[in-house]
Amino acid sequence: MKFLMEGQIYSKDSTPIARLMLGLLGSVAEFERSIIRERQSKGIARAKERGVCKGRARVLTDDQFT
Repeated sequence: MKFLMEGQIYSKDSTPIARLMLGLLGSVAEFERSIIRERQSKGIARAKERGVCKGRARVLTDDQFT
């Protein structure tokens, strides 16, 4: 893995500190993504309560589905 802006390169032959940094970056990215999804689901739930978000429009009718 290579970060162009930072000029850092990580591979299986990297130093222990480089592997630690890569693990930390991955952990932070995973944490941020889970927070984003949690906020998104709360926002969607609030929008549904207000009647603003009704979900995706149906493409198939009930007859087409079966």
